[in-house]
Amino acid sequence: MNIISSNTLTNKQLKDIKSLEALCTTADNISFGLFTEPELNEYPDMPCFFMIYDNENSGLLAFLSMFVPGDDTAEITACTHPEYRQKGFFHALYNKAREIAVEFNILSLLFTNSPTQQTALKVLAKYDAVLENTEYLLKYESLEEDSVSSNTSNSVTNITDNSTEFSKVYRLAPAMPDELSAHTDIFAAAFCYPHEAAKKFIDDILSSGSEIKVFSFTNTSAGKIIGCCFAEINDSQVMPFGICIHPKFQCQKLGQYMVSLLINDYLLQYEKPILLQVNGSNENALHIYKKLGFKIASQVDYYSIDII
Repeated sequence: MNIISSNTLTNKQLKDIKSLEALCTTADNISFGLFTEPELNEYPDMPCFFMIYDNENSGLLAFLSMFVPGDDTAEITACTHPEYRQKGFFHALYNKAREIAVEFNILSLLFTNSPTQQTALKVLAKYDAVLENTEYLLKYESLEEDSVSSNTSNSVTNITDNSTEFSKVYRLAPAMPDELSAHTDIFAAAFCYPHEAAKKFIDDILSSGSEIKVFSFTNTSAGKIIGCCFAEINDSQVMPFGICIHPKFQCQKLGQYMVSLLINDYLLQYEKPILLQVNGSNENALHIYKKLGFKIASQVDYYSIDII
């Protein structure tokens, strides 16, 4: 069995990978999201792509990649041609990748998997993989009955018991440039980020080239920004993210109210699917989003294997 290992991909290899990914996506009804951008890796010289070809017709039968974002963990993505599974191809690629990971002092490997992929679960169990985390992709369906009735913030009723009073004090509006420093403070406090890391995160978002909308959630009585949120708009969907309230103002249902305003006053106008990702450990956020009309569209489980 000939395994090709490389830290770059030729145009033909990239084309073959995309074709194999499309084939597996159709067969398994899931999105693999294969990593194919070596310039993002922490170690430029590290072989991170592993391939097995059919020598007879040069078809790509199996592919595995390692993404090392900068710490001591490598994220693994892989797929095998549906007609060539249970032939040891994944195990061969995994063992080769593991050898390389050890050479570069990587301590653990992280795998993503869907609960529907029972074969993959058996493979992970064989390697004593441990479930580390779960992420959900939520899709907005509709708000609960009577929660939103028009496109003005005053129409948001029954979102919380205090919605009417909230509407007199709190306002969500597109952020002004001079408000971004307040966003950095809120983001750092809400997500326990170092201030510089929070600033870089927001700067990177705004310079990404994507269409990003930024919003400030303000206590108008005090003239103080207490929350912020972002939304990426593309041709097929709208994705809110970075939704946060300063810790001093949490546990007052203000986050729930802010999200309801974001949906009703700004996102519904695009007439596109509204999707957001939430960490499974964030049970409070998951509860709020479900109450506001989001439903689970897909689930990704993260499994880790210690190799050193």
